[in-house]
Amino acid sequence: MPTTKKSVQSLVKICESKGISNIVVSPGSRNAPLAIEFDNNKSFTHFQITDERVAGFFALGLAQQSSKASVICCTSGTAALNYAPAIAEAYYQRIPLIILTADRPVQWIDQGAGQSMRQLDLYSNYILKSFQLPQNIKSSEEQWYNDRIINEAINLAHNAVPGPVHINIPLEEPLYETEENEHVPKIIKPVETKRALTARSLEELQAIWKIHEKKMIICGMLPNNPVINQRINELAKDSSVVVLCESHSNVNGPIIFQCIDRLIESFDRNHIEPYTPDLLVSFGHSIISKKIKSLLASLPIKSHWHIDSINNPNDTFQHLTHHIKMAPADFLTTFEPPSQDSFSEFQSKYDEREKLCCSAHDRFIQSAAFSDLKAFSIILPHLPRNSMLQMGNSASVRYVQLFNQRPDISYFANRGVSGIEGCTSTACGAAFNYLGTTTLITGDLSFLYDSNGLWHNYINSNLRIIVINNQGGGIFRIIDGPSKTNQLSNYFEAHHDMTAKKNAEKFDLEYEAVHDEASLALALETFYHSSSKAKILEVFTPRIINDKVLKDYFRFIYKETH
Repeated sequence: MPTTKKSVQSLVKICESKGISNIVVSPGSRNAPLAIEFDNNKSFTHFQITDERVAGFFALGLAQQSSKASVICCTSGTAALNYAPAIAEAYYQRIPLIILTADRPVQWIDQGAGQSMRQLDLYSNYILKSFQLPQNIKSSEEQWYNDRIINEAINLAHNAVPGPVHINIPLEEPLYETEENEHVPKIIKPVETKRALTARSLEELQAIWKIHEKKMIICGMLPNNPVINQRINELAKDSSVVVLCESHSNVNGPIIFQCIDRLIESFDRNHIEPYTPDLLVSFGHSIISKKIKSLLASLPIKSHWHIDSINNPNDTFQHLTHHIKMAPADFLTTFEPPSQDSFSEFQSKYDEREKLCCSAHDRFIQSAAFSDLKAFSIILPHLPRNSMLQMGNSASVRYVQLFNQRPDISYFANRGVSGIEGCTSTACGAAFNYLGTTTLITGDLSFLYDSNGLWHNYINSNLRIIVINNQGGGIFRIIDGPSKTNQLSNYFEAHHDMTAKKNAEKFDLEYEAVHDEASLALALETFYHSSSKAKILEVFTPRIINDKVLKDYFRFIYKETH
């Protein structure tokens, strides 16, 4: 039977009507009406995850793969604060989440009631909007208001610019009672629309495109989109166009440049003019490469178009001249560039340099000492065909960028805010919603920080976790600032002697450790064999030489390309 709380009855029925399927509930008392009502409805897939921080990231992983909002639901008080990192990441990745926080009655906030705090607008900087349901519904107008704002919240989460929305729900005792009467709420359905260029705007953009002889397209973080991939490859056939992308752009093709850092590290900054675009076109979310952001900001770019549906566009490269307020796929299918009158050397110059970089890369990797870089060169070719890669922050995702993308792999990473937390939890959620094999490659600190990410019953046996253990935050040995301080080991690198083995034992996962190139290659031969359990492979790399190998790598790239 349904709960006696009419606001909760409506909430659950509206979620069902809008196709919400994944409900992640963390245990508590104040959210009992929500837990009971969702559990009684068999239209949903229910997940019970105790740690709210894990629950938030797990739900993010589910939504990342389904493109449909996941619901997260917790009790009152500080439990709600534990959702904050996942909510911030979802906001900047534009992943829809419905956050349901049960609350104490409004009259008891700041009056000494247990597990109570100010929950209204709790996540105000990192959500699309915050809502609070009526505490008591005593009239048809109050019921109408309740149902209307629930519709608004869920519709907003799936807007043209999707993201998290927060619904705070004050609930009075009793919390566990049910009744036979069932309310049927009103459903408000949004109608999908598209933005389009006006004829005048199209002519203006085509004129700008035509007068610029060197055009660069840079792709940020994007889910797989065949339309975008096809159109970008068509544009790349133009000799005056260079396309740069990163692994989490999920854009690939024969004339698309994928390894940005190794490519631009080969440039002679005193002779950069032949590689300087006149027109820059960008779309997608965050760019991983700090090198390309710094380089483009320093160049005399004449025009920069950023394609994004949001109201306030990013000016990441400090050259923004045009904000094209459209979804990238809509723009790319609408914009027809004028034909090129003459051959341009812009793309061919990049292509020549890319070939030199690839050759130098291969030679260096072949003779490199066992290290983080060498480990990635061994691991990445072993990823199963047509599988998914989840990349941890922060060194892990950067190493992946140095190797050519595989078109059969889907790449994902928590690069909205790029925090250390939640990588394992997100990968678990994504893997649950994915039919193939999921590999998480993560660092030791990120894995240990999110050790509760395995504390639930929803670990797909096709999940494979590779932990690169260099005994600390190896990224801080690479960055010039921290690496030159006396506080490097304790305060930045956070040197430790922990391993992933105890976590594997605690959560009943298969575990193997390797310490050199030969044992890593041997372990990978069977790592992806079918198993009833998920597996962890821990790769121990020498802590002190990793930074030297990477710096030598970039020096070698530069030397061999000049």
